[in-house]
Amino acid sequence: MPTVNFAAIAVVVVATFVISSVYYLSLAKPRNAMLQAAGVTPEERPQPWKIALELVRGFALAYVIAVWKNYALFTYHPVTGALGLGVEKPKDGPAMYWFGWMATAGIVAIGACLIAWLVPARYAQRLGSGWSWIVPLGVLIFFAYLLRGYFLR
Repeated sequence: MPTVNFAAIAVVVVATFVISSVYYLSLAKPRNAMLQAAGVTPEERPQPWKIALELVRGFALAYVIAVWKNYALFTYHPVTGALGLGVEKPKDGPAMYWFGWMATAGIVAIGACLIAWLVPARYAQRLGSGWSWIVPLGVLIFFAYLLRGYFLR
């Protein structure tokens, strides 16, 4: 069984943090110029906690769709240790799609979060937040239905 190289994981995490920080810092000025040209003041921009909630909501919805329709970004075959792009049939043992579903949901959630970040607050307020409870409730009901075989034996 292969061992986990924690040093390599730490290097990747730090490198990802540094690269993403440089990327976002390089985009800060053009984004602010674009928003000012559109007439959006800093008070009209969405608050960071609202963007974080949008990330969680988008992730939950994207995960439900990824599981339901089997939109896995990649498939892991634990017996052979192989990693394949997209959904693959099992090879010499079970195939694990969960990692691919999580990656798919993460990418979609980040896209939804970026869209929410660009929408000025004056437009976002028109949508209303009174219905935001429906998303976690719907996800809960969907997974209860999906896993009903485990509960009803």
